[in-house]
Amino acid sequence: MNLAIPPAQAEAVIDLIHKYHLYAGFYAGDDFYAEIDDENPRLEARSQGRHPVIVHDLSKFARRGPNKLIVIELKDSQRLSSFYEEASHNLADLSLLYSTGYTIEICHSRVSKASGLRFLAKRLGIQPAEIMAVGDSYNDLSMLELAGIGVAVANAPQEVRQAADWVTASCQEGGVAQAVSRFILEPRSAMECA
Repeated sequence: MNLAIPPAQAEAVIDLIHKYHLYAGFYAGDDFYAEIDDENPRLEARSQGRHPVIVHDLSKFARRGPNKLIVIELKDSQRLSSFYEEASHNLADLSLLYSTGYTIEICHSRVSKASGLRFLAKRLGIQPAEIMAVGDSYNDLSMLELAGIGVAVANAPQEVRQAADWVTASCQEGGVAQAVSRFILEPRSAMECA
């Protein structure tokens, strides 16, 4: 099943990105492309552990059907918000989610962290109820709701924390390690002592 963004929709998104003069990263297969070589792709490169291929015009790559487009605006949150509003209205059949306060991820409407978690659980032969998921932003909501134990870090937005079963410390304070200790290591130790 191909869950890439259809080329016509990818072109429409890229046109809208250009209209708002925003940075976009374009993922097709294992390749990562960007039009601009500035602080935005460098930020994305740090988070992904790889640098993009800088191209003149992402529109030419739209026919490849991207897995994901990422839009980043570090300085003008209003411009990013305006883009989000227009894109949500005009491209309703795509998934648009803020992954940070300055980043929007755009994918096929059937792509989410929940769908990825469901696929992985099926492949491993485990039930979603047996999974603990940890998230820190809006793109994690579907995953937190699917998992048997949804954990939000303390620095997550309020809506994400409210959707979680438990809130741990922030990422910087070892929140993920605390969640693993509480829900995976401690119950296992109790079972071994029984």
